[in-house]
Amino acid sequence: MFDILGGLAVFVFIIVGMVSPIIAFFFRKKGFKAIWKKSNLLLLGVLIFIITPILIASYYTEEKPLIDKMDKKYALIKNDLPKDETTEKILVELYKTGASTSGNRNINYVVNNYNHKDFNGKIIISAFYGGKKISEKEFELFLLSKEKGYDDYIDANKLNINRDKWKTVKIKYKIKGEFPS
Repeated sequence: MFDILGGLAVFVFIIVGMVSPIIAFFFRKKGFKAIWKKSNLLLLGVLIFIITPILIASYYTEEKPLIDKMDKKYALIKNDLPKDETTEKILVELYKTGASTSGNRNINYVVNNYNHKDFNGKIIISAFYGGKKISEKEFELFLLSKEKGYDDYIDANKLNINRDKWKTVKIKYKIKGEFPS
C-alpha cells in the first residue's frame, strides 16, 4: 500500500510542479495563476478518479496475492530456518508479464524480508533457456527489517530473452548481502 501512496505522491508532484505550469504558460493571456489552478484541479481530478483505482486494482490483483503466498510459505518453513539473520528468510516471487507477440515483456519480482534487521545486498536474476544460462544481471537490494512487498522489474531484453524464448525461458534468483548492525 505504501507503493501506491508513494506513486500518487510522485504523480501529484509532477502535475503541480511541472505539467500545470507548462499548461499555464501556454495560456498565460487568460492569467497564469488562474489557468495554473484550473489545470491543477483538472489533472488532479483525473489522477484521483482514473489512475488511483488502477493502482489499487494492480496492487490487490498482482502483488497482494504474492505477498500472502510468501507469508504462507514462510509460516511453513520458519521453524526449520536458523534463528539468526539469514538470506534464507528473504523470500522472492518471480513472474513474467507481457506477451511474446507484442508489448513490453518484463520479469517482475516481489521480495519479503522476514529478518529482524535491515538487509543490504544484491539480487541476482538468471535466465535459462534449454537448460543453459543465457544471461545474469545483478541489482542492488536494500530491504528494511520485516519489509514486505518490495517490488521491481527487469526488461526481458536486458536478460537476452527475445520473443522466441519468452514462453519457455526459466528464471531463477540468488540473494547475496549482509545485515549491517
